[in-house]
Amino acid sequence: AIAADSILACFIDSDSVNGSYSTLSRLKSLNVADSLFLTKRLFQLSKTALQCKMYDDASTWLTKAKSRPDFGTVVTAKTSMRHEALLEYYNSNYKPALLLLLQYKSQFGPIPEIIIAIARTYRNLGQDSLSLETYELFSRLFPQNPLIESVLWNLALENDQRGSYDKAIFFYRKASLLKKNPAKSANALFRIGLCYYKAQKYSRACASFTLCSISFPDAPVAVACLYWKAQSLLANADRKKARNQFAEIIQMSPTDFYAYRARETLTLMGDTARLVAFDTACDMDLGRKWLDSISLLTGDVVTLTDSCLFVKTKKLALAGCSGIAGNYLEYLEKRYLSNLQLQYDLALIYGLINNHAASFRVGRRIVWRLPAKDRSSVPQYVYNVSYPLAYFDIVKKAATADTVDPLFVLSIIKQESVFDYGIMSKAGAVGLMQLMPATAKAIAADLSEIYAFDSLVKPSANIRYGTHYVKKLLDRFHGNMVQAIAGYNGGPPAIMRWFERNKSKNFDIFIEDIGYEETRNYVKKVLANYWTYTRLYKFDRKAL
Repeated sequence: AIAADSILACFIDSDSVNGSYSTLSRLKSLNVADSLFLTKRLFQLSKTALQCKMYDDASTWLTKAKSRPDFGTVVTAKTSMRHEALLEYYNSNYKPALLLLLQYKSQFGPIPEIIIAIARTYRNLGQDSLSLETYELFSRLFPQNPLIESVLWNLALENDQRGSYDKAIFFYRKASLLKKNPAKSANALFRIGLCYYKAQKYSRACASFTLCSISFPDAPVAVACLYWKAQSLLANADRKKARNQFAEIIQMSPTDFYAYRARETLTLMGDTARLVAFDTACDMDLGRKWLDSISLLTGDVVTLTDSCLFVKTKKLALAGCSGIAGNYLEYLEKRYLSNLQLQYDLALIYGLINNHAASFRVGRRIVWRLPAKDRSSVPQYVYNVSYPLAYFDIVKKAATADTVDPLFVLSIIKQESVFDYGIMSKAGAVGLMQLMPATAKAIAADLSEIYAFDSLVKPSANIRYGTHYVKKLLDRFHGNMVQAIAGYNGGPPAIMRWFERNKSKNFDIFIEDIGYEETRNYVKKVLANYWTYTRLYKFDRKAL
């Protein structure tokens, strides 16, 4: 028994989660009698299982360890209570977890891990006020802790949602001063401006949005700051400056979410002269010449040898030799990144050999590289390669079966997978519409189909399942596209909570107050995708 216990001690390494997980899994499969191990080793097994997220096994080994008569002498009360409290929390047994967590705090004092667990337990029990108080306690006690940024954001967002704007601004400002992440600091300044706007302090809102724009001109929230500054100017009755600001957004980023919102606001203001439309009169050849005129200023000149290689590549693609053509395309793509006309032609050929992910990658890069002054006059055919009708036969068939707009499905695919059918996320989502296996299995059952995990990398199955899920979300939310998009990313239960809390707010504020930052940004991007797809292909709707 002593030998077995010593061998196990050598294999369990608390610093190596993967190694410990393998050891625990092997131990379970061998069905080794726990009588071979000392009490302290059983407790160590429980702690290691908790670290490996094997919660049921952690509970089993803890129960066995506590049943030993020497447990109280080999494991201290402090260590035992901390472990048991956290185990109850991770097992979602929140009421007993809270009792143990509070008891630990009372007997042994506050430590970061316990205070965070208490705050989250209160939140899971629906005791939001106590959760906020506990997060505030954490921010006072542990200002240098690595978790302080997320705690400050929790405090700021929760107070923001409650309408306690002064407190929200206080915590946003503290978060912005951490300066650990420029994008986060910029977002904090943006949220401060938004709080001032919601509190109807429009001059202060303008000042905050201006400060954010000056301090972080390249931040992800840069366009959002311009838009909300314009809305603040409009609320302050400065219509002329507001018009100019809205027009600047449309000129600078015509397919951005905020450009569409600016366009809508200008229309309501009766100012349609500044609205930018895609140049639909320009055909493909004129579009290539337009790109060539820009490439003459910024791009590399293609050598005679590579011009011949391009012609050869196009012929190979037309002949169906996609493998060889793909190799040549990759070389030309990397060699002439600044030649926008050539990049456009390469995007078309990638599409010809059904490499939609590469075609989109190149098409998107073309738009990114366009000078700001030219973005409002981009021909439709240039935008088409960055908003492609990839897999459209499959999309149309699935969308027709579920009475969903196929362009809406494409908008989700573009955001989820950038048209890469084999992509898999860290969380385990698979394929074009990034379906979780459990979700896909439920959809397959709903469609009376036999589920196979491998089918998720097949465009036909992935799009069919994903489209059916989109339809279920649209039905659940009574056709509300914003809620369906948010539900697709953040889950239906979460969006129901946000909707009930914020349903009286206007469209823009409702979206800005979606609880998860990832979901908030996702909704904006999918809506912008959909609005752009609709504008690009509105004249071809019957053909679609």
